[in-house]
Amino acid sequence: MKKLLCIISKPPFEGSVVIEQLEAAMVAAVFEMEVSLLFIDEGLRCLQPSQMGDRMGVRTPGKLIQGLDMYEIEHLYAGEEVSSMNMPVPTNVAILTASEQAELLSNQDIIVQ
Repeated sequence: MKKLLCIISKPPFEGSVVIEQLEAAMVAAVFEMEVSLLFIDEGLRCLQPSQMGDRMGVRTPGKLIQGLDMYEIEHLYAGEEVSSMNMPVPTNVAILTASEQAELLSNQDIIVQ
């Protein structure tokens, strides 16, 4: 089984980049790839609870992230800088150090940024 890692580093409402990455991850999972997501930099904001994209007329990444388990996407990771952001991290998201992130990257067949 091929391993795909999607690195999400853009903020949740900056265009459609994050939504497209999440949709690509779901499609890959449907085709039986082992999909992982790594949230870093501004992409960490995608993990914030109670996103209100509907008020801005855009789709909300948080709702898609909540539904990833339906696609058997269970490997969710956040960069350790999330600890300094004073926001709750969902319980299904593991926090990785820089060295753990490097190891995750080295174990993938495909990386999408």
